[in-house]
Amino acid sequence: MLESEVIFYIVKLIFGGITAFLAILLLSRTRDSAWIFMICGAIFSYAGLVFELLLKVGIVSDFSLKIFNLPFMSLFFTVVPAIFFITSFILKIIRTKKTGNLK
Repeated sequence: MLESEVIFYIVKLIFGGITAFLAILLLSRTRDSAWIFMICGAIFSYAGLVFELLLKVGIVSDFSLKIFNLPFMSLFFTVVPAIFFITSFILKIIRTKKTGNLK
C-alpha cells in the first residue's frame, strides 16, 4: 500500500471507530427502532471498513463464495449498512406522517 493510502485508512479507522463507539453508547440508551437501525448501519459500516483493510493487507481473502461473480463478504458489507439506513429512514418517515413531527 502507498503511504497516502495508509494515512487515509488510519483517518478512516479513527473516525469510524469513534462513530462506532458512540453508536454503541447510544444503543444502550435508546429504544427507538429507527435509531437502532441507524446504529446498526453505523456499526456494520465500520465492520466493512475493517474488513476492507484486512483484505488490502492480505490478512483475509474473499474468494470463498461469489454471488453474480462478486465476493459475498464484500457485497455483504456494502449492502447491509445501506439496508439498515434505508430501514431507519423509512421508519422515521412513517412516524413523521403519523405524528406530524420529528422526535
